[in-house]
Amino acid sequence: MTQPIRIDSLPVTLSNSDLFICSSSFEERCFKIARVFKGLQHFSIIFYSENEYQKIIENSLELEKLFADRNARVGLNTDLPFENGVKINSILDEVLSKGIYERIFIDTTTFTHETLLVIFRLLLFKKDKFKELHILYVGAEKYSTNEPEASKKWLSAGISSIRTVLGYPGVSSPARENHLIVLCGFESERTKSLIESLQFETISLAFGGEGKSIAQSHQEINYTRHSRLMDYYQNANKLDISLIDPFETKKEIDAQIAKFPTHNAVIAPMNNKLSTIGAALVSIDNPKVQIIYAKPIEYNVLGYSTPQADCYHYRII
Repeated sequence: MTQPIRIDSLPVTLSNSDLFICSSSFEERCFKIARVFKGLQHFSIIFYSENEYQKIIENSLELEKLFADRNARVGLNTDLPFENGVKINSILDEVLSKGIYERIFIDTTTFTHETLLVIFRLLLFKKDKFKELHILYVGAEKYSTNEPEASKKWLSAGISSIRTVLGYPGVSSPARENHLIVLCGFESERTKSLIESLQFETISLAFGGEGKSIAQSHQEINYTRHSRLMDYYQNANKLDISLIDPFETKKEIDAQIAKFPTHNAVIAPMNNKLSTIGAALVSIDNPKVQIIYAKPIEYNVLGYSTPQADCYHYRII
């Protein structure tokens, strides 16, 4: 089983030739790893959503203070995915042109799924500009802290739009049936809205398996809500995936796709960022697989999460 590491042990692996990429959020989790990189990194890129919550903007300024003048703070608009892609590509080119970095570290924790996927894909296109690519993730000790009842806990609500993620277009044939794979999180109502908004002949609903989740309490909520979805969509396929190891997640999704070789495969990552990276690895290895993003209408800003003291660390390249 994959084990997390103490966040305060990270400096052992860092050097002044490293690049750190992170995202501001309304969550305290956006600071946990950034504080470790303070004063150790060569350069940092701080992304933030300028059209969402004021707290995100305020926290981006706090992150900027951590890195003094050795950073680029980049505002994105979550309603403008193409423009965001151009902006992300531009800043990566600018920073990477300064020389070959030993390592790039991405704190995946508080990015939107869409922004993380785009950054990850663009970095792999530019892998001649650095030697190693690492991802980091801080799990949540507790979710939906302002709601004591497990049945009422929520992280986000509604879907404002559904779109293909830049860099993961897939190859769709109208002669084939369609297979939707949803990496389900806490938001079962959002999952229903996604499924009902699209036309798919085959659906696979994935959840974090026993011993494959950040915490047992999270797994129990995920399992309960996944079971209700399976009862509601009785023809859906059940898929047990890892939420702590993106390489294992990739293998599990690959195996599920292989069960339906004549279908167009589409993945909707709606769980944590480690499983989202697993989905990215699937599509990068198999360009026929499309990834879509269901943009939430609202987040549980006041009680989204409290951070763990540990983090997960994987070397991708």
